[in-house]
Amino acid sequence: MFLLLFLIILIWSTVHLIVAIVKKKRITYTILPLIVGIITIIALDTIPIDKLGSSYIYSRDIDGYQSIVEMIESGELNDTSKFIKLPTQYSSLSDDGEIIVKR
Repeated sequence: MFLLLFLIILIWSTVHLIVAIVKKKRITYTILPLIVGIITIIALDTIPIDKLGSSYIYSRDIDGYQSIVEMIESGELNDTSKFIKLPTQYSSLSDDGEIIVKR
């Protein structure tokens, strides 16, 4: 959705730039939105924004995640179902307080 919005802004800016060039006006103010739009699209395409957030959350709570793995490996958190309910102190590590364990 945001990419579509920026593409529309780029098209709009390009049209105004072409009009300014044809009418031989100063293009300083008409080229600025085009440059900002291009830089924004390049940034959105190259920067993994979703991974930045998840890696920060993981590194912030790494001790809790490691404790959960140790509890599963030791059998302390043993359940025959695919979903395991986390202990209360670790329930914030998951959206619904449960995790999926692949065996």
